[in-house]
Amino acid sequence: MGSRFALVTVGLLLVGLGAGSCVLGHDSERPVLSVDPIWDAAESDRFLPETCKGAGVAWMTWDLQDEHGKSISKVEDLEKCLPLDFIDLDRGSYQLVLEGYDADEQKRWANTCIGLELGRFDVLYGCAVDQIPDDETDPDMDAGTPDAGE
Repeated sequence: MGSRFALVTVGLLLVGLGAGSCVLGHDSERPVLSVDPIWDAAESDRFLPETCKGAGVAWMTWDLQDEHGKSISKVEDLEKCLPLDFIDLDRGSYQLVLEGYDADEQKRWANTCIGLELGRFDVLYGCAVDQIPDDETDPDMDAGTPDAGE
């Protein structure tokens, strides 16, 4: 009887300590703002959500900004397309500028995700990133300016 009581008591203590550390352990750490880009795989006006690989996004750049558009952290060099985790941020509202590039390093996707709220706990946001219409990605496209000969 005594060993069963001791075993139950130890078990309850471990459960209690485990539950307490889960809640209290995260109170002293800063929360994580996680953003999972959802890339548009459709070449039409319709949005077809996909992962990096599914949409053909090989590279990306990003710029995390505060709610006023001031850059906090960014990468300008192309990096592998992956979800993002931002650590050591203050509580507040953020926005994220994402640009996606195909395997030939041509910019094909862009969007700014706004209203990314970070409070006391870790949060995960999905960020839909649209394809850029072909006429806006081709540097040789005439921007609607008539030729001098016309």
